[in-house]
Amino acid sequence: MFSYQMDSVKADETVDRPATPPIRFEDIPGLNIRPEQTTVDTVLGKRRTIKTITTIEIAFIVIAVIGILSTIGLTITVIVNEVKDANTSSDLIFAIVLLINALFCLYYICDGVLFESAYEIVVFVGATTILLIYCIISFSQDKDDVIKTVRFYMIIVLGPFCVVLGSLLAKSYYESKNIIFRTVGASVELQDMCGLMLFFQTLLKFDLQLEVSMVVFVLSDSMDNIGTTDIIVLSVGVVYSLVWVALGFFSVRYESKKLVILFFLTSIAEPAYIIYKVIDVWVIADEEDLIKSAIITCGIIGLIIRIVVCITMYFVTKNFGNGLKEKVYGQSSGDTAAVIGNESQVPPQGV
Repeated sequence: MFSYQMDSVKADETVDRPATPPIRFEDIPGLNIRPEQTTVDTVLGKRRTIKTITTIEIAFIVIAVIGILSTIGLTITVIVNEVKDANTSSDLIFAIVLLINALFCLYYICDGVLFESAYEIVVFVGATTILLIYCIISFSQDKDDVIKTVRFYMIIVLGPFCVVLGSLLAKSYYESKNIIFRTVGASVELQDMCGLMLFFQTLLKFDLQLEVSMVVFVLSDSMDNIGTTDIIVLSVGVVYSLVWVALGFFSVRYESKKLVILFFLTSIAEPAYIIYKVIDVWVIADEEDLIKSAIITCGIIGLIIRIVVCITMYFVTKNFGNGLKEKVYGQSSGDTAAVIGNESQVPPQGV
């Protein structure tokens, strides 16, 4: 009896004793073993370290950067020559738009690989395809231009490699979701939320890219008969776009519903101007006027993207308060911190 009681006391003491965390290799003195750091916390969320970039990614970055920098250099040469000749033809306008989009592509390359953003790589592949088509058309219209000839052969050689490698990387990023897993863990629900948030952020950047291009096209088309409304709208257009993109980013980052309401309210301005401008240009459009055709095309695509952005923001907003921002940005708040705390709790086992 006494032995049984002593055994019971020891058993109770064992049960009540707090659990000791398992010993890790880095806790053993003298070994100096530390786990390899694969991600780094940034303002935009977790990004990969340079050491984790694979060979195929390095090949993609090198080929793509060489192609984009070559395009930028040749395009700047075209712009300088056109300005010297006081030429305001469509070649100058398309060269400026090409330069703007090339700079965006350069950003997509670096950001897409470091953050394993499948969506940004897809946008880059699409932009490269459009660039490839434009250079072919431009070369076919003026085969005697040395700069256009060099640019044509550069894009013909490097363009397909960028498209193929970019497509493979985008497919790999989308299927593996490695950076999303390292950010939010194994929760499938949080992974889907994070993927939707990243999709929304990519749409914001693409919307900005389209709007800046639209501003250049509209300015070039209205140089001779630009009105007061166009001056006011276009003078603040780029600044407004930057503020609107920042507003969308911070709305999601801080899960602020007040900022979301402000974001939706300010989302109306661009579609209203696009509809007005497309109708205005459509009435007097000439089939051979490339600038007016570009305004209509860019305007329609921009309008579609803006609608998709707002729809995506609505679904992203529904995910507020589920612990996503703590996982992605390491912030703390009452409601969402409780969700993360609940995830770490081990459910009681049945007796």
